[in-house]
Amino acid sequence: MLTVGVLNISSSYNTDSLNGYISIDQGNRRGFTLSKEIPYHQYIAKKREYQALQDLRNGDWTSNGTTCWIIGAYESLYCDTCATDIGSMRGNSTKQYYFVLPGWHIKANSLSFHLPDSAMFYMKHGQGYVSAPVVTQEKINGNTHSLHIKYKDVPVKFRYNRRDDFVMIPVSLQGYNVLYGVVIVVGILLATWMLYMVFEFVKFTIAISKSSIFTGQNIFRLKLIALTLLGLPTATFVLNWLLGLAFSSYFAGTVSMKPVVWQHWWILLSSGCVFLLLYKAFRRGVILKEENDLTV
Repeated sequence: MLTVGVLNISSSYNTDSLNGYISIDQGNRRGFTLSKEIPYHQYIAKKREYQALQDLRNGDWTSNGTTCWIIGAYESLYCDTCATDIGSMRGNSTKQYYFVLPGWHIKANSLSFHLPDSAMFYMKHGQGYVSAPVVTQEKINGNTHSLHIKYKDVPVKFRYNRRDDFVMIPVSLQGYNVLYGVVIVVGILLATWMLYMVFEFVKFTIAISKSSIFTGQNIFRLKLIALTLLGLPTATFVLNWLLGLAFSSYFAGTVSMKPVVWQHWWILLSSGCVFLLLYKAFRRGVILKEENDLTV
């Protein structure tokens, strides 16, 4: 059992990897206090109320928007001075508009145990901050350690969506409208292309079932499917990397590309390699068929 002393909050945590105690100073990023004597259901209600307030202050109350592939456009409510009266929040809030980067999020801490809000974004007087832990470690007895954790506030130019876990770049209303249209067009184009690929694959299987195997059309279909399966994950990674490079001055070293950007793309890459091998095999078959036709 670890006793965790946090500025304004005290809690206890179980861990198998550490014995001793952790002292945590969260600096100025917390203004929320709870008595540990209150019933659990009241604690949950207070926590939700506080989180709703924090979401509004951080510009995290999304009222409209969409994402597609590597970009998105969001419209959110923002109120830096709202109190905990949930009913009055919307009336006192203003709208902000964002260019969304779904492939980027705040870096998690590298510690081997859980910290409450280990790396957290928050707003104060219109300025965004990422608060991350700086840890000093002290040995006490054997494997028992005392950890002293102080949160460092790094000012940043971006905003952060806690629920969807992505970075948002503030833009004007005009920029939001243009970006929203671009996202819709990109989504339609991607959906159309995917349907076209499915249609071509169906036509390929029908042609095979009719013994029309080594034809120029089948070669074209296999090549197109292979290039799509190989190109989509490659383009996703490269374009996300370029977006990160373009907005590096906004990030201040506090964000990283999400693992999901490349983590599961191996399925498409593997499938693309299979179709590429099929394309080469069918192309060779067509060449042999043509040579055989000329010989006859």
